[in-house]
Amino acid sequence: SPRAAETHVIEEVRVAIHGRSLPDRAVTENWALDYPRAKPGWFNIGLLHTSCEGNAQHATYAPCSVQDLVSRGYDYWALGHVHAFDILHRDPWIVFPGNLQGRSVRETGEKGAVLVDVEDGRVRDVRRVIVDHARWVEAIVDVSIATSSSDVASHIGATLRTMLEGVGGRLVAVRVRLTGATILDHALRAGRAQLADDALAIAQHTHEDAWIEKLSIETSAPVAARGVDLAGIDLDAMLAECARDPELRARAGEAIAQIVAKLPTDATANEMALGDELDSLIDESRAIVLARADSGSPRR
Repeated sequence: SPRAAETHVIEEVRVAIHGRSLPDRAVTENWALDYPRAKPGWFNIGLLHTSCEGNAQHATYAPCSVQDLVSRGYDYWALGHVHAFDILHRDPWIVFPGNLQGRSVRETGEKGAVLVDVEDGRVRDVRRVIVDHARWVEAIVDVSIATSSSDVASHIGATLRTMLEGVGGRLVAVRVRLTGATILDHALRAGRAQLADDALAIAQHTHEDAWIEKLSIETSAPVAARGVDLAGIDLDAMLAECARDPELRARAGEAIAQIVAKLPTDATANEMALGDELDSLIDESRAIVLARADSGSPRR
């Protein structure tokens, strides 16, 4: 029932299951304290959709504490809402089994269910069973010591080989994040398209069913390499000042809004809105200009 917690019993194995369904997309009340007390002499299972103890990656829903759940006297709590495996408590067991299949890059790593062995009314073992058919992976690659594009490719390859071990025959979607202070910062940003192609080739050579979901360049230029001097003008400093200009930011925001309006409505459903990434987009634009200035590439 969505109105209140209720109990269903399975007579032949003396199991009592206590739970309720979701009436709304948002619930701020603590439902746990309204659950019925344990049925004496039975194995009691509690089912609850909750953000128990809070989780920064999930919205608050029917918030409660571990102690609230323990106070019901149940033998096992199976929790929903948080899409990641987590054991909050033992004796009684309070478990988030997570979801069976990651839905986006926000849900990386193994996904599956939990099998619970019960003997003589007591939990004897809790085992996770991995059942996902596709997997999302985030590969963080530090390229701070790289001095060439081949070095960057080697670092990407080494990281992917480590991360893709043990994934079996699953389809794997990888977000590659390049990090670190590197002299290649401007060049990496200016050559993003080629770098993405190279990363895809490396991933597919490492695992035949690997796909690069996104290549994210989060590097920075070493302090000593940040200034590009053109006839006495510090181009980096000038671009930094431009980036703070309210008129430029307003025009950039308008351009982003025009792009977003042309995208399918679900294209960024699981991602940060483009408008919220204004600073990172401007920073990347600065890096591209600086890379072209460094290499003497013609302006377009």
